[in-house]
Amino acid sequence: MSLMTKKGMNEEQINKAMKPTMDAITKKAERSAALAIAGRDGLFAASIAGYLNEADDRLPPENTPVPKVIKRTPEQAAFEKQQGQQQQAAAPDLAMQQQELGANIMNMLQSASRLPPMGNIGQSGLKEGAAIARAR
Repeated sequence: MSLMTKKGMNEEQINKAMKPTMDAITKKAERSAALAIAGRDGLFAASIAGYLNEADDRLPPENTPVPKVIKRTPEQAAFEKQQGQQQQAAAPDLAMQQQELGANIMNMLQSASRLPPMGNIGQSGLKEGAAIARAR
């Protein structure tokens, strides 16, 4: 401003000359502030919506009855733990299942090898089947 006063401009002339620039600066500042506030509001709304969506996924519906909490004694907890370990021990493991499967396959192969041979299968087998069908 000191440059303008050196040119001999008074206060009114300086204000009149600077008005378009100041108006443009004010409009840009107002727009920037409005965008910042809108961004803040949008971020706040998005965080609330995210929380509600997460709550919908994790929390039970509103009308779900609340189950009663049953207090367990340490003896009951130990007994339940022991039962769980017994059930796990009773379940056959994968290696045992694979051994049984292999034994069953071997038994099937041995049973199949005891059967009488079926004869040749192919053209001659087809001819034999056709002959048997004609004979009936």
